Amino acid sequence: VYESGDDDDKVNFALGTMHWTGSHGTYAVKDEAGVVVLPKSPQEGLFPEFSSSVKLKGDEQLDQNAKPTDEPYLIQSGTLVQIVDVQNNIAKLARGRGFVYADSTQLVKIGPPRDELCLIEGMLHVSHHRRSELLALLQSSIMLEKGLVQQYQIAARDEYQRKADNKLAWAA
Repeated sequence: VYESGDDDDKVNFALGTMHWTGSHGTYAVKDEAGVVVLPKSPQEGLFPEFSSSVKLKGDEQLDQNAKPTDEPYLIQSGTLVQIVDVQNNIAKLARGRGFVYADSTQLVKIGPPRDELCLIEGMLHVSHHRRSELLALLQSSIMLEKGLVQQYQIAARDEYQRKADNKLAWAA
């Protein structure tokens, strides 16, 4: 359990790093035709780690003024939007407002998040992606370790057998 004052410098450094390294922030819609907001990620099922990577309780209820996300809707050119994560040209809107499939010419990052909720939600995504990377690295390390243990056991058995064979050769 975290107690206030416990490693505050480390926590503040980590939060600051996540704040500046994530894709979350304020974006402007640059496409003249606007961009379509989809209720679900177009890659749902293909990349489940993105579509469901961070689900906050009541995501869709955080902002009562948010447009409903049951149906696709259009965001006009020049509109500023709060993005909490971008993966494979799919931007996740803050507060569960939906997903936008757009490239860097259609949706351009112009600055940091404009509110604390978007900042925290974005940092949650950064943390989740980092944790996923670390878990994959851990799995790789575990597999390497298992392979090394097997090689060690084989080498130890072979060495024991060679020593036993040498003793028999000397005895004869």
